[in-house]
Amino acid sequence: MHIVHELKIEGETVNECVSVYDSAAAVKPRESFPRSYPVNLLRDPFQSAAESLSIGAARAQKLDKNARLTFSSNVPKVAEMFAEEWSR
Repeated sequence: MHIVHELKIEGETVNECVSVYDSAAAVKPRESFPRSYPVNLLRDPFQSAAESLSIGAARAQKLDKNARLTFSSNVPKVAEMFAEEWSR
């Protein structure tokens, strides 16, 4: 399963979404978890992205506990770091 995180700042609002796909090639997510909040609550984009990927990974494991997980995010380097931590 492939976990995708996206963080966008639009004006004074942060729009964030984590989605669970069957694979990296899948077009439509199985589930998506969007959230929006004021930009002043975004302290650390890296930490927020890691937390969102964690939510997506937990949900993917509920869907298929034996699935191999891959990760991506538009926040630089967070997906790679999260994948390393997840594999431990």
